[in-house]
Amino acid sequence: MLKIAFLLIGPAAFRPVWMLVAALGLGVVSLAGGVVWDALDGEARLSHQLFGSLFLMVALFHLVAVTNAPDRRELVHRLWRLALPLAVAAALLAPPSLQGDWIASVVIALALVIDGVIRLGIALVVHVPGWRRNTLVALAQLGGAAGLFWQWPLAPEPNIALVLALSLALSGWVLLRMGLHLRRLDDKTSILRSTLYSTRDWHAHAPSFADPEMPRSPDERPLMMYNWMPSGAPNVTMRLPVIDRYFAVPDTDGGMSSGHVSLELGADFYVSYYPNEEIERSSSDFINTMSGEPTHNMEGSFVPSFAFEVEDWRAPNRQFMLRRFSERRLRAYWDSFRQDKTYSLVNRNCAVAVGPGLEAAMEGVHAGPRPFLRLLRLMVDPGLWLAALIRGRADFLTWTPGFVVDYMGELNRMLDQCEQGMGLRAAFPSAPGMVGQDFPPVCDEA
Repeated sequence: MLKIAFLLIGPAAFRPVWMLVAALGLGVVSLAGGVVWDALDGEARLSHQLFGSLFLMVALFHLVAVTNAPDRRELVHRLWRLALPLAVAAALLAPPSLQGDWIASVVIALALVIDGVIRLGIALVVHVPGWRRNTLVALAQLGGAAGLFWQWPLAPEPNIALVLALSLALSGWVLLRMGLHLRRLDDKTSILRSTLYSTRDWHAHAPSFADPEMPRSPDERPLMMYNWMPSGAPNVTMRLPVIDRYFAVPDTDGGMSSGHVSLELGADFYVSYYPNEEIERSSSDFINTMSGEPTHNMEGSFVPSFAFEVEDWRAPNRQFMLRRFSERRLRAYWDSFRQDKTYSLVNRNCAVAVGPGLEAAMEGVHAGPRPFLRLLRLMVDPGLWLAALIRGRADFLTWTPGFVVDYMGELNRMLDQCEQGMGLRAAFPSAPGMVGQDFPPVCDEA
């Protein structure tokens, strides 16, 4: 979460106060130690009351967003965002007689098991860069889940406090590293070049500029993002919930439809990357190709325009308008990305071309006075928590078209709300964060 927040605000505001950022990280780590100390008495009621009240305040703050939703789709989004802090507050503030800690332990354990199994399977089958580290993380997740299920080494009450302490300690560690990185960061280098962001080398093309950038005018042309959903192909009839949105789905010809995503900014700028040779030949070939090993690399090509792609392939299922981005950063990123034609299904695909490019283009879009207040406003938005979850999944697997669409949707929705101010009535605009439109259903050509 913190990495996304610092990216959106930009490094310029925090660079002069890097010591304060590092000191804040040490303070958060110390707070985590206090939570652990509180848990040693076997109940940890102080930590429950403190953090439960904080999450309840966040939930009440975002309650206004639900009543101001412009349509049903946006209402579902905002209800989901509201439910996150409300559920945590309910678990932490529930009386012991209601077994809230035990229920929370089971929920966290199930989440760890699901994420651990998925992470372990991907690490062992796909072999993305860092798969050995992901394997260790998955085993640790499964071990932590076992401890929560069997209430070991402590009872459910302190176990929940220990989970909170671990989360705080990790956040403090990120703040400490961020402060030290800001100390070494010069005026023109992108924050994405930090090792905090570049674990997969996806931000090697993040541009750096010495001179500040003027804010983008609302009447300037928007950036269009097009999404070809895996389940939207004309020869796909099978539905696999979640899988057919984010990954791939079998088609009626025995192949696999994996979807696509692209960007368009006027007639002269189009971001779309595709392999020269079709991958979706059969399910077995598709699975074998899903490897991060260099032996599975192939040559890719850059589609010249949206009109060409539609004529050569088919129309997308959805399009989105994005108005919050840096055009020069996006163009510089794409100019650098195009120097290499290596295509990899899990390391350098169409979504990897778009996702990190949009992140590079959104660096500093939320910059302004009082950066720490802006940081706090971002951190209390559940949309940031969801965006961090999506980005985390992309980090240990890869960017997919579904991940890019949902990630950018959360960021734009969150920024629309944050830029209205801190007040309850002003915090939530009636318009959704990223304007989207569904295309007519795709039909087979006669």
